[in-house]
Amino acid sequence: MQKFLLLVLGLTGLLPIARAQARENPKDYTGHVVGYAHMDMAWLWRWEESIHDIMYNTFRNQLDLMDRFPEYTYAQDQAVVFDMVEHYYPELFKGIVQKAKTGNFIPVSSSWVQMDENVIDGESLVRQFLYGQKYSKDKFGHYVRVAWQPDVFGHPVSMPQIAKKAGIDFYLFNRPHDPTRPPIIWWQGLDGTRILGYTTPGEYTQPMDHQHTTVLGMKNADLAGVKNILVLYGMGDHGGGPNPDDIAGIARLNASSDDVRVKTTNVSDYVDLLLAEKQDFPVYEKELNFVFPGCYTTQVEMKRHNRQAEQLLLNAEKMSELAVLFDYRDYYPNRDITEAWKIALLNQAHDLAAGSGIGPIYADAARQYQEVFERANRALNFSLENLGLQVDTRGPGVPLIVYNPQSWDRSDLVVAEVSAFSLPTHMVAVHDHEVIPVQVLQPATNVGSRENATIAFVAHDVPQMGLKLYRLVPESETHKIPATSVQVGAKPRPFLENEFLRVEINPETGNISRLYDKTNKHEAFSREGNSLVALEDTAEQAIATSVEYAGPAWNIGLTGKKWNLDKAAKIEVIERGPARATIRVVHRFRDSEFTQDVSLIAGAPLVDVEISSDWRERATFLKVGFPAGVSSTKVWSDVPYGAVEREQAGNEMVMGKWVDISDANYGVAILNNGRNGFDAKDNVIHLSVIRGPWGPDPRADEGVHSFSYSIYPHRGGWRDGKVEFQAMAFNSPLLARQELSHASPQEQWATKKGGLPDSYSFIKTDSDHVALYAMKQMEGFYDTDAIVRFVELEGREGNVTIQLPRSVKVVETNLLEDTLLEPIGEGSSIHFQVKPWEIKTLRFARK
Repeated sequence: MQKFLLLVLGLTGLLPIARAQARENPKDYTGHVVGYAHMDMAWLWRWEESIHDIMYNTFRNQLDLMDRFPEYTYAQDQAVVFDMVEHYYPELFKGIVQKAKTGNFIPVSSSWVQMDENVIDGESLVRQFLYGQKYSKDKFGHYVRVAWQPDVFGHPVSMPQIAKKAGIDFYLFNRPHDPTRPPIIWWQGLDGTRILGYTTPGEYTQPMDHQHTTVLGMKNADLAGVKNILVLYGMGDHGGGPNPDDIAGIARLNASSDDVRVKTTNVSDYVDLLLAEKQDFPVYEKELNFVFPGCYTTQVEMKRHNRQAEQLLLNAEKMSELAVLFDYRDYYPNRDITEAWKIALLNQAHDLAAGSGIGPIYADAARQYQEVFERANRALNFSLENLGLQVDTRGPGVPLIVYNPQSWDRSDLVVAEVSAFSLPTHMVAVHDHEVIPVQVLQPATNVGSRENATIAFVAHDVPQMGLKLYRLVPESETHKIPATSVQVGAKPRPFLENEFLRVEINPETGNISRLYDKTNKHEAFSREGNSLVALEDTAEQAIATSVEYAGPAWNIGLTGKKWNLDKAAKIEVIERGPARATIRVVHRFRDSEFTQDVSLIAGAPLVDVEISSDWRERATFLKVGFPAGVSSTKVWSDVPYGAVEREQAGNEMVMGKWVDISDANYGVAILNNGRNGFDAKDNVIHLSVIRGPWGPDPRADEGVHSFSYSIYPHRGGWRDGKVEFQAMAFNSPLLARQELSHASPQEQWATKKGGLPDSYSFIKTDSDHVALYAMKQMEGFYDTDAIVRFVELEGREGNVTIQLPRSVKVVETNLLEDTLLEPIGEGSSIHFQVKPWEIKTLRFARK
């Protein structure tokens, strides 16, 4: 998406540079040029138009140009573009493949789309490259060594490792426009991986002329200390690419003594030429942010749906591969999972995930996400059915199996739907000698002759990557309801309390007036917190203050005017335990209403808040504040497959699942399951809730939206508090399914034997800082090995041991899964080492 205002300002500022460069001989420089038509998958138009108008017409025209000009080269990114053309216009696609063989049509489709890199999960970045590279190799015969990301709104510092392990040597980007950063760098990631980073001269959609090719090209070349520079040209955003006059411009520039030499390139040759000319480029060790920070919060349903899809797909893959690897399911549900991922990846395209498009594209995306959820749930549920079949569930009460898809044992809230001819009013969940009180969230309703209800209880020590059977039975002399640690009351002021925390709510403001950490004997808040504030956010102010202005959806324009929502419209207790106690707080602002359900769970050191917004505002930004009772000038937050420390400067920043302010002794983290924007200053975290931009979507985010966040006070820094693990658990609740009553082991079809104990871990990991983040079947029809991805989450090296119930042969591979790096071991106990922030992908073959 082109930013025209910046381009105009940039060109006017380049006139003195052009005169200064007149002393240089332009013919000492070579502009290696490649045509390009940037295609936004959906932006100011819908996805349907992208396929049948933009892609079709652009490629038809480009193939015609290649016939007319045999030396002409054109680069196309985003594998989904080729996939759509192949599906809808197969003859056109055959022409593309033919011109790729002649070297005219250059696939730079290493990723599925040109994705937003900040608001999606680290595993989503991996899958973008996995699906893009696999498609490119399948259709064009080779992997792509270039990451093509010129229109992306910022880049996390974890990207060098991800890109390098996906076969990338050359990382092309355009933003942020930082004049202090050299145009060619060795970009170094958190783990020390370096990749060649290249900033395009000018923009990525521009004509072939003196100003854009010679002036901008020579400027970048001089700053980089080289004579060879790569220049993109052609019309874009809505496709198009170069036209005949652009191509004729190559000859005009070559004929002019005032212009650089111009050669067409296939990009890969340019990379080799550049590295032959020079290799000692400056090392850049920071994230490439922040760009268009309004996009961290605009179109909040996209953020929420994306997070839901990511977590659901990861769980579906893990449980499905466990079932297949250990012979409890015959086939991996590859079709459902692959198609679901491709839809999710499509909607991570930068203008879609960022929220910078028109309203209709988000209505389309919402419908597409329903297909993601349907496919992923189908894969997950059938796998859980096959795993549950292996447990002997006979006995009294309602059998309920709880599944833990994470790689550490967990005690956490379980919410489940249960059904029986008659459900007791008071019941407990039992496992061996455990007796746990059950809370009825939705009272029993009759459906035919059965009663259905929604219940909750706190499951204890559910095994990692495993399951645990509970039975829901009536309270009795044998199974008495134990006392609960969670309390709720209204006097002297509304409060919640469990064994870890006491929460007091100001009856006037509705804010948390006190958050006391009983374990560490510390006031977690320095003053009232969980407080809502509405900020005036105007386009006029954004234009005046933004380095690069694109529009209301992209840019934040805070005028300094604010409204503290410090008068509660309603405060009431809505849940009294024994598993969870909740106080509901309602605020109103103008024509909008906000409901915060503040909860404590028995046995949990966190305050969970579900917030629902009925939003009717424009030019307004809603945030919720948390004044941490610590003293620090820094703030930490996670990024895809990593974490970064930043200054508390009050500017809008981006995170994934958590943000944390800590000093040497104590800290407060805010976890979330569907937001990405925040600011921090003077030890106060402001979580961004919702915005009201009026363009490109005049009604952006109007209506009812909900998500949850959790306030997590902890001892020491974020590593001591295991904040990353708490955030992963918050985004991936324990799974629970009512099971039929059946014996196990039992004879199954195809002579297979079942049989699992009622508490079982399929894979055990002993590390407290390395997570088994993803587990799936290897890509490829004939390849059925398991791919298991471990991620080091705290920036420290360590040893890892994993235990399995069967013998496997393990080798390390890259993110593309087909390059064997080194053997790891064989057997049912596997040992390996990890480096700080390392992403380690292992391939398990059954023996």
